[in-house]
Amino acid sequence: MNGDLLIRADGNERIGAGHVMRCLALAEAWRGRGGTVVFALASASEALENRLKSEEMEMAVLNVAAGGNGDARKTAALARKRDASWVVVDGYAFDARYMESVRGAGLRLAVIDDNGIPDRCAAKMVINANLHADESLYRRRTRDARLLLGSRYALIRREFREQRMHRRRFKARPCRILVTLGGADILGLTPMAIRALRNLLPSEIDVRAVVGPSNPGFERCREEMSAASFRGEVIPAATNMAEQMAWADVAVAAAGSTCWEMASLGLPAILIVTADNQVPIAASLHKAGIAVSLGRPGRALDARIAAAVKNLCADAALRRDMSRRGRRLIDGRGAERIARALMERREGTEP
Repeated sequence: MNGDLLIRADGNERIGAGHVMRCLALAEAWRGRGGTVVFALASASEALENRLKSEEMEMAVLNVAAGGNGDARKTAALARKRDASWVVVDGYAFDARYMESVRGAGLRLAVIDDNGIPDRCAAKMVINANLHADESLYRRRTRDARLLLGSRYALIRREFREQRMHRRRFKARPCRILVTLGGADILGLTPMAIRALRNLLPSEIDVRAVVGPSNPGFERCREEMSAASFRGEVIPAATNMAEQMAWADVAVAAAGSTCWEMASLGLPAILIVTADNQVPIAASLHKAGIAVSLGRPGRALDARIAAAVKNLCADAALRRDMSRRGRRLIDGRGAERIARALMERREGTEP
């Protein structure tokens, strides 16, 4: 038995479920190597708890303010009680003070990060799978810290790895479009994206819009889809995102962690930046020829979405090239690489 992995991550209506969902990939890999996993959540979320239960993951609800002193104390206490091999934290609430507190309790700390840590970083391991990840983001790390940087460490869940066997076809028309703008979609972009697609010939497109359980615009999405003349449906709380991505020819998506899932399945994507931390993700994928970035929402976004979708749907060669680049970049084995590195570091077998 390889011991407990304690994963500290949150998901709710405000931040969505991205942090927890990518940590599920690491949990799968850790269990595959004979270890056990417990997820520690700041507070309860019915949808998130149901998803973790469906994956037979153990949970502990801390009932604390995320990232505060009480959070650090309770996380450390739970880790000691479970004799955890590692504490892995993923989220923007965990600052340098939090890390110092957990590490100071005598625990091995790993951080899944997107933005860099300008203050002292007490983590013993830092994972950043983004294309723009660089050592310069972690100049103030501890001397014993190991950095796992770049797309080799993208966290891809088992359901997506299994769908990599799917053979994608690149027909000129019709075009199947997946709209996925985050579980919470706090900017309310999904109804607008559906409406934007009305500018395309209705006989040539088939649309599916995935709406997370925390999306307050669900009814508006249904209204926009009902008013459209193209074939379409709104899918609430999809539990089969890999299948949805395998079905689609093109995605209109937020530029978050789902980018790596789409790339792993070779799904060409049109990206919209919905948070500051997504800016370099979208830019790097655009530069790599894997996605088309529309940048931040703004003026005439609906027209820009329609034009980008129309262009991709009409250009099978471009879609094929984007798909090939994405699958080459993300091989789906990032979680296994991270789990192996964590176990080697714990056992002292790493040079």
